[in-house]
Amino acid sequence: MVILLIKKGFFYSYETIRAKNLTCLSIQGESKTLANAITLLFSDLNTVFIDRAETILHDSFGNNIYWKIRRSMRYASNLYKIAEEYRQKYLDSNSETDKIVFPEIWLEETDSERNAVGGKYISAHLRRQDFIRSHDKNVPSLKEAAIQLKNICEKLSIKKVFVASDADKNEIEQLSNLLSIYDIKLYYFIPETLLSDGAVSIIDQIIASKAFYFIGTHSSTFSYRIREDREIMHFSLESTFNDFCKHSKDVGNKEKCEQPAKWKIVY
Repeated sequence: MVILLIKKGFFYSYETIRAKNLTCLSIQGESKTLANAITLLFSDLNTVFIDRAETILHDSFGNNIYWKIRRSMRYASNLYKIAEEYRQKYLDSNSETDKIVFPEIWLEETDSERNAVGGKYISAHLRRQDFIRSHDKNVPSLKEAAIQLKNICEKLSIKKVFVASDADKNEIEQLSNLLSIYDIKLYYFIPETLLSDGAVSIIDQIIASKAFYFIGTHSSTFSYRIREDREIMHFSLESTFNDFCKHSKDVGNKEKCEQPAKWKIVY
């Protein structure tokens, strides 16, 4: 049964969402804490919409049970195929030459050494839109992002950057132009057939997870999911746990530019 939706609210710019009642609830803790609160406060309701539920911690976060659940997840085969075809066509990359082990059956995964190399491209997840407002201390300008990507490319002798971003077309073109100054080619996925935004995001995630080096956006769940994939595929910590800085001069300065925690895989 669906609750009658009559009041408008801001839910990630989705204008069609309405709520009959709005309750502000601040929780720090595991998912069972939220479950108990819902039972206590909303036992008379059939449907509850939870905004920002991704901030609630898994009850077994970070332990082997959490990683068993995470490792058991597989992307839709049709989306995985599109991502692999894109990597091969535009980035000259495939799992065999990149030494990426990602069995179709998760139970066949083993606790092996970090031998994954990845395709010869840098992948970046650059959040824009609401993050510019809500995480302004961590989100760089496009010019700052371009300088940081340029420095990484020079260090690793790589000339290709794949970007996953919610930036609009003009911002993507601006970033591409900024990188072209340094003779660096920017790639981003454009579907050739009609795909949902969610499907495009998954394809972006697959492509980004298999790069030689990944840099993400601080506090972004999407960046975190990519790091989890890279952990499962046995990439090095150094090539995985990296975030953009607000100012390019702060790159590498952990006191001024906070980097992501290294949540390593547990078997």
